Amino acid sequence: MIAVAGLALAVPSLAFAKPKVAVAPITGDKDDKVLAAVTAAAAGYAKVVDADRTARAIDKLGITKVNAKAARRLRADLEIDAVLSGTIENSDGSHTLHLVITGRGKHKSTLDLTYTSISNLRTQLGAQLTKPISAAADEGGEHGDEGDADKGDNTDKPEKADKPEKADKPEKADKPEKPRKHREDESEGDDEDERAPRKHRRHATDSELLAHRAIWVDGGLGLAHRSLSWESSSTSQLPPPRVVTKAPALRFDGEWYPFASGALAGLGVAGTYHREVGLSLQVPGTTDSASILEGEGTIGVRYRFLLGAFTVAPGLDLWRRYYVADRSTLAGETLDMPDVNYTGVAPNVHGRYMVNDDLAVYAGLDIPFLLKAGSIASSTGYGRSTDLAFDVDGGAQYRIGEHYAVAVTGEFGEVILNFARQSGSGAANRAVNSATDRTFGLGAAFAVMY
Repeated sequence: MIAVAGLALAVPSLAFAKPKVAVAPITGDKDDKVLAAVTAAAAGYAKVVDADRTARAIDKLGITKVNAKAARRLRADLEIDAVLSGTIENSDGSHTLHLVITGRGKHKSTLDLTYTSISNLRTQLGAQLTKPISAAADEGGEHGDEGDADKGDNTDKPEKADKPEKADKPEKADKPEKPRKHREDESEGDDEDERAPRKHRRHATDSELLAHRAIWVDGGLGLAHRSLSWESSSTSQLPPPRVVTKAPALRFDGEWYPFASGALAGLGVAGTYHREVGLSLQVPGTTDSASILEGEGTIGVRYRFLLGAFTVAPGLDLWRRYYVADRSTLAGETLDMPDVNYTGVAPNVHGRYMVNDDLAVYAGLDIPFLLKAGSIASSTGYGRSTDLAFDVDGGAQYRIGEHYAVAVTGEFGEVILNFARQSGSGAANRAVNSATDRTFGLGAAFAVMY
């Protein structure tokens, strides 16, 4: 539990150092996919203001084009370090994103990224966005924004007042035509162009849901294979028989990241539960069978880092796996197989990569530290042991709707028990040095995500 508290406190404290940015609508981005890619990439290096909040601020300020002055106003309104805006140029077979990062003081930097797919754009953004964002946030120091805002509003006006011809012309009493400019721009169709994407901005990150979802719950079916084998030091005494079983399984997995933004945005909980069904084991040399209760589960915390098209989530889980025979139905027969009921604490790391807008691949590694092993390691079983365990899994997820996906997965786990061979223990009596408990599974599931 100390490790859990350390993870929850130490990792978010690092996130406080992140700059705060907003991503404005991208001109020419008809379906908001580029906006989603820029938002996802920026989230790897900064705290990104919610898209709906950014849209409301743009509407409130009457901004139809994000130039340097508009960016200053937007930064002041949202209390952020930088604004990302841009335009898209299309040519045969490729597109170019001209991305502008307007930051504190007079800082302004640009990235020109030519791409052939959104996945390709994500990769480029992930590699090139960190320096401009950091520079935009650092420019001008702590008070750079305030000085710039004063300059921006007061230095432009004296220059215009210095020009006598502008002051002498009676027509220039029309100066309030600045507000009229906004109305003219809107009447010429800018309003429609800018606001059409905004209608869908709530769903701007739909293509990122596979990797950046706040909630993921899936359920499905699978096949589980388990084997328990022994290593013996005796050539004259036979070890216990090897156990091999296969059975269908029910599978449920879930993740929840409850915090929408801020330092805790990456903090979440995750859990799994897999249960084999209809499994039994026949006692060798008889017609009797014992039903088997087999399953596994985890629950724990994770902290997810968003790195462009990649996500990486280290975590800590409570971990359990069991394989227990119901011997009550055996008519005096002996089932020569120890039960196992492993419980432990498992540090883990899980990663995911967006191949394209709809397809993600993922992999994970758990290293359980066993606290108990069940009757196999009891004084009436094979005695005390030192243990080594690991689980690996991987698969693919494919989005089939706004909030739906299908997933396929494969997993492999192993627990090795090295027995102390204490006097009178089963390990000493049967000359057993170690046992290797392996599981292998395949599964397919339907998922709901938000």
